[in-house]
Amino acid sequence: MSKTAWKASNENVEMGTAELAVEARRLEMEEKVRKRILRIFNKRVENFETERQFNDYLERVEEIIFNLTNGNDVAETNKYIDEYKTLNQASINFNLAKKADEDRQRSESIAAAERKRRAHLEALRKEELKRLEENKKQKEKEKQDRLDEAEGKKKKKPEKAKKVKITNTGMPAFGGLYMATGPPTAMGANGAPPLAKENEPVLRILSDEERPKNPLLRARAGGYLESLCRKRSRQELLESLYVI
Repeated sequence: MSKTAWKASNENVEMGTAELAVEARRLEMEEKVRKRILRIFNKRVENFETERQFNDYLERVEEIIFNLTNGNDVAETNKYIDEYKTLNQASINFNLAKKADEDRQRSESIAAAERKRRAHLEALRKEELKRLEENKKQKEKEKQDRLDEAEGKKKKKPEKAKKVKITNTGMPAFGGLYMATGPPTAMGANGAPPLAKENEPVLRILSDEERPKNPLLRARAGGYLESLCRKRSRQELLESLYVI
């Protein structure tokens, strides 16, 4: 970039900055003028017979603001403003009071809505805290229940085996058991011994009086040795028992 172009660029920047500053001052002045004028020219649409009359009134107000902001016919415009205030002072004061009351109601409505919003948020917060607390208690209870269950299993003693009563009506007992003195029978329905059939061969354990005194004769009984005879006797004894 040449020196001349650089200088021209700087001048454009300075001019642009100056224009922005002037526009900012103009807007600031317009805001002040508008605020002052609207406190005087504060009629509402209900103050006019037709909507067209109200629109013409608004155009006149904007014209006054423009003249005062840009320095056009300032003396004549101020004179018109003074005459208007004198003629419409009662209406001006009434509309100012009405606007103040509306602003107050609007502020109260906004404040009430804000309070309601905050109360709703607080209720939601408390509900969430309550839910979290309940979940925490539930988890602690479940954890404690698991610990109690595990502790109970450790302390629980094994159940004792149920005693089985072994009996057979009409049989003499030997060492807590019962041995049949009649013929050995198989178990019947419901654990009861079946009835013996007529003329059926009977096998039974002989008493000491009935047994031969001679050991050799005893060994020949049934064609077995004495040890086999004893084994058979024990087997028949066990087969003659039934459990209730």
